[in-house]
Amino acid sequence: MAEEVKNKPDVVKSDVLDVLKQIRQGHLVYEMNQEVEKVVEAVRDTRKGGELTLKIKIKPLKAGSDALDVDAEVTAKIPKPPRPVSIFYPTQDNTLSRTDPRQMRLPGVDGE
Repeated sequence: MAEEVKNKPDVVKSDVLDVLKQIRQGHLVYEMNQEVEKVVEAVRDTRKGGELTLKIKIKPLKAGSDALDVDAEVTAKIPKPPRPVSIFYPTQDNTLSRTDPRQMRLPGVDGE
């Protein structure tokens, strides 16, 4: 909630949530909601943790002005599902084979 700044009853102090809602005409909050949904879905699917980071950038608008340029960036670390592995065996000439060269072959199996 907004509150009056000490010793200045005519100045209202902004709540940070109100400021976030106003950045980029509300698009920041929309973007944050979209990213939260993506992270939550991936966390539920993968059972791994995810992150959402909000970086607020504040800088002077121009020399001689009290105005500030306020922007924010939302980044998400979405957990990825594990990739299936492919098993290969090294051969004597250092190539890869899908069959274990040490495994004996059975007659009539594998085209023999």
